[in-house]
Amino acid sequence: MMNSSTKIILKAGLINGLIWSAILMMLTYFKNGIIYTNYLPFWFLFFASTGAARKYYFLSKEK
Repeated sequence: MMNSSTKIILKAGLINGLIWSAILMMLTYFKNGIIYTNYLPFWFLFFASTGAARKYYFLSKEK
């Protein structure tokens, strides 16, 4: 089983990836009138990894 800090980091990464990918999709839709889903997995992975890294940094800084 995963410990609680791993769950917190994964949850933060998932939420960050979903929210920022949705915002980026809306911005591209309003700018171009087309939703580009070609790069959506890359966007999600980038935003999820940065969100998880940020949460890991703040959790390790608290200790």
